[in-house]
Amino acid sequence: MKVEKIDNMEERKRSGPKSSFQYIYAHAAGMEASGTSNMKFALNGCLIIRTLDGANVEIREEIGEENFFLFGATADDVPRLRKERDNGLFKPDPRFEEAKKFIRSGGFGSYDYNPLLESLEGNSGYGRGDYFLVCHDFPSYVDAQEREYKTYR
Repeated sequence: MKVEKIDNMEERKRSGPKSSFQYIYAHAAGMEASGTSNMKFALNGCLIIRTLDGANVEIREEIGEENFFLFGATADDVPRLRKERDNGLFKPDPRFEEAKKFIRSGGFGSYDYNPLLESLEGNSGYGRGDYFLVCHDFPSYVDAQEREYKTYR
C-alpha cells in the first residue's frame, strides 16, 4: 500500500478527497476508543469530523488542521461542563431542540427514540443529563459540517 500525504490544501481540493466517505463518530472528548479506525479512515482519504482527543491529536497533526474538521468540547472542558449541567446552567441550542422535535415526529420512522432522547434531557440522574455532552457539542458539530461542505463542494 502506498501512503501519500498531500501537504498542499489546493492540491487536495483539486484532487478531491480520495474517498466519498465522511467519517463521523461523535462522543465526549476524553472518551475516545477508536483511534485505529480513525487512522484507517485518514489513510483512505475520508473526511474526518471529530473531537480532539486520543489518536485524533496525532491524526490532525499529520493530515493538517485544514483537513480535520474539529468540533466539540476538549477533554479538559468536560468536567466543568458536566458540573454546569448538574447545576442547571446548560441551555440547549434551538437547532438541537428542533432536531429532537423532528425525531419525535417520526422523521426517522416509527422506532421509539424517546428513551435515547430522554437521556439527553434533564440536568442529572442515572440515564439523564447528557453524560456524553451531545447537546453541548451539537452547535459546533453543525458548524464543522458546514466548514467541511464549503471546503469540499
